[in-house]
Amino acid sequence: MKGLILLCLLAVPISAAEMYRWVDKDGRVHFSDKPPPDAVNSNKVTVKEAPRLSGNDEGEDSAERVQRAVTAMQGDRQAREAGRAEQQKQKAERQAACEKAQKEWNDYNRANIRVTRDENNEVRGLSEQEMRDIEQQMQQQIRRYCS
Repeated sequence: MKGLILLCLLAVPISAAEMYRWVDKDGRVHFSDKPPPDAVNSNKVTVKEAPRLSGNDEGEDSAERVQRAVTAMQGDRQAREAGRAEQQKQKAERQAACEKAQKEWNDYNRANIRVTRDENNEVRGLSEQEMRDIEQQMQQQIRRYCS
């Protein structure tokens, strides 16, 4: 037992080290001593070794350290869940926009509309260029939301 205490007291503290923290596209939190491939989405974190307590020192006990670690893990879990929820929301919005764009394209093709109303609410025929422009805009929307 005395040997273990002596070993703990003689241990040389590790100096501060640079670490990187990032959340991947699946919402998982990663830590590494090297930046991720897309370093834009990472945060540099400085890690310091916790001070060692001898038997008589006042300070944080192991229960407090465990509680702090649990709190940190809960925060990471909440961040992952929030990231996943946001991804699911964006995916659903994109899917709805895709379906709307495809429906508009199908309706346009089925209706074979060649007329429009002008500012006086009078019916006028669409030129070939106007029809190509409308079709091009619809196809761009489909590519934007459905790919």
